[in-house]
Amino acid sequence: MHLQVNCVYILHGDATYTSVFFGLATFGGIAGALIVQQLTKYFEVRSIYFYANLLLAFAHFAVYFVPMNQPTLWLFLVLVCCIVLGFTLPLHFTMISFADDYGQWKTGIRSSGMNFAFNLFFVKLAWALAGLIISTTLVIVAYRSGADNQTVLSLQGITLLSTVIPGILHFLLAGVSWFYKIDSTLLAKISHLRHH
Repeated sequence: MHLQVNCVYILHGDATYTSVFFGLATFGGIAGALIVQQLTKYFEVRSIYFYANLLLAFAHFAVYFVPMNQPTLWLFLVLVCCIVLGFTLPLHFTMISFADDYGQWKTGIRSSGMNFAFNLFFVKLAWALAGLIISTTLVIVAYRSGADNQTVLSLQGITLLSTVIPGILHFLLAGVSWFYKIDSTLLAKISHLRHH
């Protein structure tokens, strides 16, 4: 919802602009998922994941300073950010799979179901927290429906929901992923020991 509100209230986009905005976001996500497959041939999965989230954090912080009267620039930045964001989901599930292999190697027990169940739980928790963050921010900035009802404070809150707040979350995710230590060297060792 906050992206649509951003398109209408902040960027003053009409239905066509909003359609292009979300079309580019969708295209970027698909393109990112295809591009990341090629990147994993040359770089470690964990490194791509870490740097993608770090890049997204800084990009979201930087976008905060892009003037709202530059809707074409916003479209370009949305496309670039969504391409990089498209990297993260395939990498996320690859990292879960690597953790399954590591866990089986360490304990002798394959716990894929438990790993994916925990992942699903935390995805649902993230959705709930996202709703809480969005609604709390909108309450704090006294958001009211309708473009004519927006104040400077409510417009600032809407902007923060699309820029700084996601940037903080990507920065935190990059920080957590820094501690993920499963790489191709360890996976090769696991594979070698499993087959000998």
